[in-house]
Amino acid sequence: MIAENVHEEKLITAGLSSFVLDVNIDAYTLETIIQNELPTPLYQEITPEQTIVAERNGNIQLNFLANALEYTIPLNIAFKKKTLFGEVGGDGSITLTLRSNYTIDSDWSLNTTTSLTNYQWVKEPKLSIGGINISLSLLKSTIVSQVKKHLPPTIDQQITEQADLRKIIESLWVEQQKGQLISEDYDFWLKMTPENLKISSFNLLTNRKLNLKIEEKLYAQSFLGKPSHRPQIDNLIPEFKPGNQIGDEMHLKLLTHMPYPQLSKITTQQLKGEEFTASKYTVSVSNVKIYDLKKQIGVDVQLEGDINGLLKLKGVPFIDEVKNVPQIKDMVVDIKTKNVLYRAGAWIFKDEISKRFQRELNISLEDNFNAIKAQIKDELQNIEAGDYLNVSGNLKEIKVTDTYWSPQELTLMIEIKGILGARIKMPKNN
Repeated sequence: MIAENVHEEKLITAGLSSFVLDVNIDAYTLETIIQNELPTPLYQEITPEQTIVAERNGNIQLNFLANALEYTIPLNIAFKKKTLFGEVGGDGSITLTLRSNYTIDSDWSLNTTTSLTNYQWVKEPKLSIGGINISLSLLKSTIVSQVKKHLPPTIDQQITEQADLRKIIESLWVEQQKGQLISEDYDFWLKMTPENLKISSFNLLTNRKLNLKIEEKLYAQSFLGKPSHRPQIDNLIPEFKPGNQIGDEMHLKLLTHMPYPQLSKITTQQLKGEEFTASKYTVSVSNVKIYDLKKQIGVDVQLEGDINGLLKLKGVPFIDEVKNVPQIKDMVVDIKTKNVLYRAGAWIFKDEISKRFQRELNISLEDNFNAIKAQIKDELQNIEAGDYLNVSGNLKEIKVTDTYWSPQELTLMIEIKGILGARIKMPKNN
Protein backbone atom coordinates (compact mmCIF):
# COMPACT_ATOMS: atom_id res chain seq x y z
CA MET A 1 0.00 0.00 0.00
CA ILE A 2 1.07 3.60 -0.60
CA ALA A 3 1.40 4.50 3.07
CA GLU A 4 3.52 1.47 3.87
CA ASN A 5 5.82 2.22 0.93
CA VAL A 6 6.23 5.78 2.12
CA HIS A 7 6.99 4.56 5.63
CA GLU A 8 9.60 2.15 4.34
CA GLU A 9 11.24 4.87 2.25
CA LYS A 10 11.27 7.23 5.23
CA LEU A 11 12.75 4.53 7.41
CA ILE A 12 15.56 3.91 4.94
CA THR A 13 16.09 7.61 4.22
CA ALA A 14 16.36 8.33 7.93
CA GLY A 15 19.41 6.09 8.12
CA LEU A 16 20.62 4.04 11.04
CA SER A 17 20.38 5.27 14.57
CA SER A 18 23.48 5.21 16.74
CA PHE A 19 22.83 3.87 20.24
CA VAL A 20 25.93 4.50 22.41
CA LEU A 21 26.34 3.23 25.95
CA ASP A 22 29.21 4.44 28.13
CA VAL A 23 29.88 1.70 30.72
CA ASN A 24 31.87 2.28 33.92
CA ILE A 25 33.05 -0.66 36.01
CA ASP A 26 34.39 -0.23 39.54
CA ALA A 27 36.43 -2.91 41.23
CA TYR A 28 34.48 -2.92 44.52
CA THR A 29 31.19 -3.90 42.86
CA LEU A 30 32.87 -6.52 40.70
CA GLU A 31 34.58 -7.97 43.78
CA THR A 32 31.19 -8.48 45.41
CA ILE A 33 29.77 -10.16 42.30
CA ILE A 34 32.78 -12.49 41.96
CA GLN A 35 32.64 -13.44 45.65
CA ASN A 36 28.97 -14.35 45.33
CA GLU A 37 29.64 -16.59 42.35
CA LEU A 38 32.72 -18.45 43.60
CA PRO A 39 31.96 -21.95 44.86
CA THR A 40 32.22 -22.99 48.51
CA PRO A 41 34.59 -24.56 49.27
CA LEU A 42 36.83 -22.96 46.67
CA TYR A 43 38.90 -26.11 46.35
CA GLN A 44 38.94 -29.53 47.97
CA GLU A 45 40.88 -32.77 47.49
CA ILE A 46 39.80 -36.00 49.14
CA THR A 47 42.01 -39.11 48.84
CA PRO A 48 42.45 -42.20 51.01
CA GLU A 49 45.65 -40.67 52.40
CA GLN A 50 44.61 -37.06 53.01
CA THR A 51 41.88 -34.42 52.75
CA ILE A 52 42.58 -30.80 51.85
CA VAL A 53 39.82 -28.14 51.89
CA ALA A 54 40.42 -24.52 50.91
CA GLU A 55 37.80 -21.91 51.81
CA ARG A 56 37.87 -18.14 51.38
CA ASN A 57 38.29 -16.41 54.75
CA GLY A 58 38.20 -12.77 53.69
CA ASN A 59 37.27 -10.40 50.87
CA ILE A 60 38.75 -10.58 47.40
CA GLN A 61 40.95 -7.63 46.39
CA LEU A 62 40.61 -6.86 42.68
CA ASN A 63 42.81 -4.75 40.43
CA PHE A 64 42.40 -3.98 36.73
CA LEU A 65 45.29 -4.47 34.33
CA ALA A 66 45.50 -4.10 30.55
CA ASN A 67 43.41 -7.02 29.18
CA ALA A 68 43.56 -8.81 32.52
CA LEU A 69 42.13 -8.98 36.03
CA GLU A 70 44.41 -9.45 39.02
CA TYR A 71 42.96 -10.46 42.35
CA THR A 72 44.15 -11.63 45.72
CA ILE A 73 42.15 -14.29 47.54
CA PRO A 74 42.73 -15.08 51.24
CA LEU A 75 42.20 -18.77 51.98
CA ASN A 76 41.96 -20.91 55.04
CA ILE A 77 43.42 -24.40 54.49
CA ALA A 78 42.09 -27.28 56.58
CA PHE A 79 43.58 -30.76 56.17
CA LYS A 80 43.57 -34.21 57.55
CA LYS A 81 46.28 -36.79 57.00
CA LYS A 82 46.71 -40.46 57.87
CA THR A 83 49.92 -41.12 59.81
CA LEU A 84 51.45 -43.85 61.98
CA PHE A 85 49.71 -42.14 64.87
CA GLY A 86 46.31 -42.33 63.15
CA GLU A 87 44.43 -39.55 61.40
CA VAL A 88 45.70 -36.13 62.40
CA GLY A 89 44.63 -32.69 61.27
CA GLY A 90 45.71 -29.11 61.12
CA ASP A 91 45.19 -25.87 59.33
CA GLY A 92 46.91 -22.89 57.82
CA SER A 93 46.13 -19.74 55.84
CA ILE A 94 47.51 -18.41 52.60
CA THR A 95 46.92 -15.38 50.36
CA LEU A 96 46.92 -16.11 46.63
CA THR A 97 47.47 -13.67 43.80
CA LEU A 98 45.94 -14.75 40.51
CA ARG A 99 45.69 -13.17 37.08
CA SER A 100 42.99 -13.81 34.49
CA ASN A 101 43.88 -12.78 30.95
CA TYR A 102 40.86 -12.55 28.65
CA THR A 103 40.08 -12.44 24.95
CA ILE A 104 36.85 -12.23 22.95
CA ASP A 105 36.48 -14.45 19.87
CA SER A 106 34.70 -13.40 16.70
CA ASP A 107 31.60 -15.37 17.85
CA TRP A 108 31.49 -13.33 21.12
CA SER A 109 32.84 -16.20 23.23
CA LEU A 110 34.69 -14.87 26.28
CA ASN A 111 37.87 -16.82 26.97
CA THR A 112 39.95 -16.49 30.12
CA THR A 113 43.25 -18.01 31.15
CA THR A 114 43.86 -17.82 34.89
CA SER A 115 47.19 -18.50 36.55
CA LEU A 116 48.67 -18.29 40.03
CA THR A 117 51.28 -15.53 40.00
CA ASN A 118 52.17 -15.28 43.67
CA TYR A 119 51.32 -16.60 47.13
CA GLN A 120 52.18 -15.83 50.73
CA TRP A 121 51.68 -18.02 53.76
CA VAL A 122 49.99 -16.05 56.52
CA LYS A 123 49.87 -19.08 58.80
CA GLU A 124 52.00 -22.05 57.87
CA PRO A 125 50.21 -25.42 57.91
CA LYS A 126 51.05 -27.53 60.94
CA LEU A 127 49.94 -30.92 62.17
CA SER A 128 48.64 -31.10 65.71
CA ILE A 129 49.70 -34.36 67.43
CA GLY A 130 49.08 -34.65 71.14
CA GLY A 131 49.18 -30.88 71.58
CA ILE A 132 52.45 -30.60 69.63
CA ASN A 133 52.39 -28.58 66.37
CA ILE A 134 54.67 -29.95 63.68
CA SER A 135 55.50 -27.82 60.61
CA LEU A 136 55.34 -29.72 57.34
CA SER A 137 57.36 -28.25 54.49
CA LEU A 138 56.37 -31.07 52.16
CA LEU A 139 52.69 -30.49 52.89
CA LYS A 140 53.14 -26.77 52.12
CA SER A 141 54.53 -27.62 48.70
CA THR A 142 51.73 -30.12 48.10
CA ILE A 143 49.03 -27.58 48.97
CA VAL A 144 50.52 -24.88 46.72
CA SER A 145 50.99 -27.37 43.89
CA GLN A 146 47.43 -28.66 44.13
CA VAL A 147 45.90 -25.17 44.43
CA LYS A 148 47.95 -24.00 41.45
CA LYS A 149 46.76 -26.98 39.45
CA HIS A 150 43.06 -26.97 40.32
CA LEU A 151 41.98 -23.44 41.34
CA PRO A 152 42.67 -21.54 38.06
CA PRO A 153 40.55 -23.94 35.96
CA THR A 154 37.77 -23.64 38.56
CA ILE A 155 37.83 -19.85 38.23
CA ASP A 156 37.89 -20.05 34.40
CA GLN A 157 34.91 -22.39 34.49
CA GLN A 158 32.96 -20.04 36.77
CA ILE A 159 33.71 -17.07 34.50
CA THR A 160 32.56 -19.08 31.47
CA GLU A 161 29.31 -20.11 33.18
CA GLN A 162 28.48 -16.84 34.92
CA ALA A 163 29.72 -14.41 32.24
CA ASP A 164 28.51 -16.11 29.06
CA LEU A 165 29.05 -13.07 26.86
CA ARG A 166 27.68 -14.72 23.72
CA LYS A 167 24.47 -15.71 25.50
CA ILE A 168 24.05 -12.17 26.87
CA ILE A 169 24.57 -10.58 23.44
CA GLU A 170 22.20 -13.05 21.74
CA SER A 171 19.50 -12.36 24.33
CA LEU A 172 19.78 -8.58 23.95
CA TRP A 173 19.90 -8.88 20.16
CA VAL A 174 16.68 -10.90 19.99
CA GLU A 175 14.65 -9.30 22.80
CA GLN A 176 14.84 -5.75 21.45
CA GLN A 177 13.36 -6.95 18.15
CA LYS A 178 10.21 -8.31 19.82
CA GLY A 179 8.86 -4.94 20.86
CA GLN A 180 8.47 -3.58 24.38
CA LEU A 181 5.45 -1.92 25.98
CA ILE A 182 6.64 1.36 27.49
CA SER A 183 3.25 2.89 28.38
CA GLU A 184 0.11 0.98 29.33
CA ASP A 185 -1.94 4.18 29.43
CA TYR A 186 -1.23 4.93 25.77
CA ASP A 187 -0.57 1.35 24.65
CA PHE A 188 2.75 2.65 23.35
CA TRP A 189 5.38 0.20 22.06
CA LEU A 190 9.06 0.49 21.22
CA LYS A 191 10.84 -1.80 18.77
CA MET A 192 14.47 -1.89 17.66
CA THR A 193 15.89 -3.61 14.59
CA PRO A 194 19.65 -3.97 15.16
CA GLU A 195 22.10 -3.95 12.27
CA ASN A 196 25.51 -3.93 13.89
CA LEU A 197 27.17 -3.99 17.31
CA LYS A 198 30.66 -3.19 18.50
CA ILE A 199 32.47 -2.81 21.80
CA SER A 200 35.52 -0.65 22.42
CA SER A 201 38.69 -1.82 24.10
CA PHE A 202 38.78 -1.41 27.86
CA ASN A 203 40.03 1.98 28.95
CA LEU A 204 42.02 1.64 32.16
CA LEU A 205 41.15 4.73 34.24
CA THR A 206 42.87 3.51 37.44
CA ASN A 207 43.69 0.08 38.82
CA ARG A 208 40.22 0.22 40.43
CA LYS A 209 38.19 1.77 37.57
CA LEU A 210 37.55 0.57 34.05
CA ASN A 211 35.57 2.05 31.14
CA LEU A 212 34.29 0.78 27.80
CA LYS A 213 31.80 1.90 25.17
CA ILE A 214 29.15 -0.12 23.38
CA GLU A 215 27.70 1.12 20.09
CA GLU A 216 24.74 -0.41 18.29
CA LYS A 217 23.58 0.64 14.86
CA LEU A 218 19.84 0.07 14.55
CA TYR A 219 16.51 1.11 13.11
CA ALA A 220 14.12 2.34 15.80
CA GLN A 221 10.33 2.41 15.61
CA SER A 222 7.53 3.10 18.06
CA PHE A 223 3.83 2.32 17.77
CA LEU A 224 0.69 3.77 19.29
CA GLY A 225 -1.07 0.44 19.77
CA LYS A 226 0.60 -2.95 19.60
CA PRO A 227 1.95 -3.65 16.08
CA SER A 228 -0.48 -5.88 14.22
CA HIS A 229 2.22 -7.64 12.22
CA ARG A 230 4.40 -10.27 13.82
CA PRO A 231 8.03 -9.09 13.82
CA GLN A 232 10.61 -11.07 11.89
CA ILE A 233 13.34 -11.95 14.37
CA ASP A 234 16.93 -12.03 13.17
CA ASN A 235 18.77 -14.46 15.46
CA LEU A 236 22.13 -14.14 13.70
CA ILE A 237 24.33 -11.76 15.68
CA PRO A 238 27.20 -10.06 13.83
CA GLU A 239 30.81 -11.07 14.40
CA PHE A 240 32.63 -9.40 17.25
CA LYS A 241 34.89 -6.62 16.05
CA PRO A 242 36.63 -4.23 18.44
CA GLY A 243 35.33 -0.68 17.96
CA ASN A 244 37.93 1.95 18.71
CA GLN A 245 36.15 4.83 16.95
CA ILE A 246 33.00 5.17 19.05
CA GLY A 247 31.57 8.60 19.77
CA ASP A 248 30.05 9.83 23.01
CA GLU A 249 26.53 10.80 21.93
CA MET A 250 23.49 8.70 21.16
CA HIS A 251 21.48 9.78 18.11
CA LEU A 252 18.21 7.90 17.86
CA LYS A 253 15.92 8.38 14.86
CA LEU A 254 12.59 7.05 16.04
CA LEU A 255 9.97 6.42 13.37
CA THR A 256 6.69 6.71 15.27
CA HIS A 257 3.44 5.21 13.94
CA MET A 258 0.16 6.65 15.24
CA PRO A 259 -2.77 4.89 13.50
CA TYR A 260 -5.93 6.99 13.36
CA PRO A 261 -8.04 4.50 15.37
CA GLN A 262 -5.52 4.66 18.24
CA LEU A 263 -5.17 8.43 17.92
CA SER A 264 -8.98 8.71 17.99
CA LYS A 265 -9.15 6.44 21.05
CA ILE A 266 -6.78 8.46 23.24
CA THR A 267 -8.35 11.74 22.06
CA THR A 268 -11.81 10.43 22.99
CA GLN A 269 -10.52 9.29 26.39
CA GLN A 270 -9.25 12.79 27.08
CA LEU A 271 -12.27 14.75 25.78
CA LYS A 272 -15.15 12.41 26.61
CA GLY A 273 -17.63 13.98 29.03
CA GLU A 274 -15.96 17.40 28.88
CA GLU A 275 -18.36 20.31 28.44
CA PHE A 276 -17.55 23.07 25.95
CA THR A 277 -19.31 26.34 25.36
CA ALA A 278 -19.33 28.14 22.03
CA SER A 279 -21.49 31.24 21.84
CA LYS A 280 -24.69 30.30 23.75
CA TYR A 281 -24.36 26.56 23.10
CA THR A 282 -23.05 24.09 25.68
CA VAL A 283 -22.20 20.60 24.51
CA SER A 284 -20.25 17.56 25.68
CA VAL A 285 -18.24 15.11 23.61
CA SER A 286 -19.00 11.40 23.65
CA ASN A 287 -16.71 10.25 20.83
CA VAL A 288 -13.99 11.53 18.49
CA LYS A 289 -12.90 9.94 15.22
CA ILE A 290 -9.83 11.17 13.32
CA TYR A 291 -9.20 10.09 9.74
CA ASP A 292 -7.44 11.10 6.52
CA LEU A 293 -8.97 13.33 3.83
CA LYS A 294 -5.93 13.34 1.54
CA LYS A 295 -4.56 16.87 2.04
CA GLN A 296 -6.76 17.43 5.07
CA ILE A 297 -7.66 15.63 8.28
CA GLY A 298 -11.26 14.77 9.07
CA VAL A 299 -12.57 14.88 12.65
CA ASP A 300 -15.99 13.47 13.52
CA VAL A 301 -17.26 14.64 16.91
CA GLN A 302 -20.32 13.04 18.51
CA LEU A 303 -22.06 15.80 20.49
CA GLU A 304 -24.64 15.80 23.26
CA GLY A 305 -26.37 18.80 24.84
CA ASP A 306 -27.63 21.91 23.05
CA ILE A 307 -26.34 20.36 19.83
CA ASN A 308 -27.05 16.64 19.37
CA GLY A 309 -25.58 14.50 16.62
CA LEU A 310 -22.43 13.92 14.61
CA LEU A 311 -20.47 17.05 13.76
CA LYS A 312 -18.00 16.56 10.91
CA LEU A 313 -15.00 18.89 10.87
CA LYS A 314 -11.96 19.09 8.64
CA GLY A 315 -8.65 20.93 8.86
CA VAL A 316 -5.06 21.12 7.69
CA PRO A 317 -2.44 19.15 9.67
CA PHE A 318 0.94 20.70 10.44
CA ILE A 319 3.75 20.67 12.99
CA ASP A 320 3.85 23.62 15.36
CA GLU A 321 7.51 24.71 15.14
CA VAL A 322 7.46 26.39 18.55
CA LYS A 323 5.68 23.64 20.51
CA ASN A 324 7.11 20.88 18.29
CA VAL A 325 3.85 18.92 18.28
CA PRO A 326 1.35 17.91 15.57
CA GLN A 327 -1.58 20.34 15.28
CA ILE A 328 -4.56 21.10 13.03
CA LYS A 329 -5.32 24.53 11.57
CA ASP A 330 -7.99 26.15 9.39
CA MET A 331 -10.65 23.82 10.80
CA VAL A 332 -14.12 24.25 9.31
CA VAL A 333 -17.46 22.48 9.54
CA ASP A 334 -17.97 20.00 6.73
CA ILE A 335 -21.02 21.02 4.72
CA LYS A 336 -22.19 17.38 4.88
CA THR A 337 -23.28 17.87 8.48
CA LYS A 338 -24.77 21.36 8.34
CA ASN A 339 -28.18 19.87 9.23
CA VAL A 340 -26.92 19.08 12.73
CA LEU A 341 -26.27 22.78 13.30
CA TYR A 342 -29.42 23.88 11.44
CA ARG A 343 -31.60 21.79 13.74
CA ALA A 344 -30.01 23.48 16.75
CA GLY A 345 -30.19 26.89 15.13
CA ALA A 346 -26.41 27.12 15.37
CA TRP A 347 -25.36 27.28 11.72
CA ILE A 348 -24.47 30.98 11.92
CA PHE A 349 -22.10 30.13 14.77
CA LYS A 350 -20.30 27.40 12.79
CA ASP A 351 -17.01 29.34 12.62
CA GLU A 352 -16.96 29.95 16.35
CA ILE A 353 -17.84 26.30 17.02
CA SER A 354 -15.17 24.97 14.66
CA LYS A 355 -12.51 27.29 16.15
CA ARG A 356 -13.40 26.13 19.66
CA PHE A 357 -13.12 22.48 18.72
CA GLN A 358 -9.87 23.16 16.85
CA ARG A 359 -8.49 24.66 20.06
CA GLU A 360 -9.65 21.77 22.24
CA LEU A 361 -8.44 19.15 19.78
CA ASN A 362 -5.01 20.79 19.51
CA ILE A 363 -4.72 20.95 23.29
CA SER A 364 -5.51 17.23 23.40
CA LEU A 365 -2.97 16.44 20.65
CA GLU A 366 -0.34 18.53 22.43
CA ASP A 367 -0.98 16.92 25.83
CA ASN A 368 -0.99 13.40 24.43
CA PHE A 369 2.10 13.89 22.34
CA ASN A 370 4.06 15.52 25.16
CA ALA A 371 3.05 12.63 27.43
CA ILE A 372 4.34 10.16 24.84
CA LYS A 373 7.62 12.09 24.52
CA ALA A 374 7.95 12.00 28.31
CA GLN A 375 7.40 8.21 28.26
CA ILE A 376 10.11 7.80 25.60
CA LYS A 377 12.48 9.99 27.60
CA ASP A 378 11.80 8.11 30.82
CA GLU A 379 12.29 4.76 29.10
CA LEU A 380 15.65 5.76 27.61
CA GLN A 381 16.88 7.31 30.85
CA ASN A 382 15.96 4.28 33.00
CA ILE A 383 16.66 1.21 30.93
CA GLU A 384 16.26 -2.25 32.47
CA ALA A 385 19.40 -4.10 31.45
CA GLY A 386 19.60 -7.26 33.51
CA ASP A 387 20.54 -7.99 37.10
CA TYR A 388 24.01 -6.44 37.02
CA LEU A 389 23.67 -3.24 34.95
CA ASN A 390 22.20 0.17 35.79
CA VAL A 391 21.57 2.44 32.80
CA SER A 392 20.75 6.13 33.10
CA GLY A 393 20.86 8.97 30.64
CA ASN A 394 20.93 12.68 30.00
CA LEU A 395 18.79 13.43 26.96
CA LYS A 396 19.71 16.78 25.46
CA GLU A 397 17.10 16.89 22.75
CA ILE A 398 13.90 15.12 21.72
CA LYS A 399 11.94 16.67 18.87
CA VAL A 400 9.87 15.98 15.78
CA THR A 401 11.88 16.57 12.61
CA ASP A 402 9.46 15.21 10.01
CA THR A 403 5.82 14.21 9.65
CA TYR A 404 3.62 12.35 7.20
CA TRP A 405 -0.17 12.01 7.27
CA SER A 406 -1.01 8.84 5.37
CA PRO A 407 -4.45 7.30 4.71
CA GLN A 408 -3.87 4.98 7.69
CA GLU A 409 -1.86 6.90 10.26
CA LEU A 410 0.12 9.88 11.39
CA THR A 411 3.81 9.05 11.03
CA LEU A 412 6.40 11.13 12.87
CA MET A 413 10.19 11.13 12.83
CA ILE A 414 11.34 11.87 16.37
CA GLU A 415 15.06 12.51 16.80
CA ILE A 416 16.62 12.00 20.20
CA LYS A 417 20.12 13.05 21.20
CA GLY A 418 21.88 12.55 24.49
CA ILE A 419 24.38 10.56 26.49
CA LEU A 420 23.64 7.20 28.11
CA GLY A 421 25.81 5.88 30.89
CA ALA A 422 25.87 2.52 32.63
CA ARG A 423 27.56 1.03 35.64
CA ILE A 424 27.82 -2.42 37.11
CA LYS A 425 25.44 -2.61 40.05
CA MET A 426 25.29 -4.69 43.18
CA PRO A 427 23.38 -7.97 43.04
CA LYS A 428 19.88 -7.69 44.52
CA ASN A 429 20.73 -9.88 47.51
CA ASN A 430 23.33 -7.40 48.73
